[in-house]
Amino acid sequence: MAANQRMQLFRVKYSINYPSGKKWITEKEVYGITELGAKDVVYWVHSNRDISIISVKPLGQYTPAIYGDNHTVGER
Repeated sequence: MAANQRMQLFRVKYSINYPSGKKWITEKEVYGITELGAKDVVYWVHSNRDISIISVKPLGQYTPAIYGDNHTVGER
């Protein structure tokens, strides 16, 4: 059984890379158990685009406790 964990709010800064060579840099706040889980959420939301993660910053806000099971985006 997985350990009882809390999801944390992260601010992920990333760039969307267009075929023309242009880049659009933006940020998104997402929940994840770890920084890797937060990156997975951004990759999943923009799965039809070429993106590069620039930085992941924890914001220190947490959800109530959950049981992580690796079956939900952000729980890796």
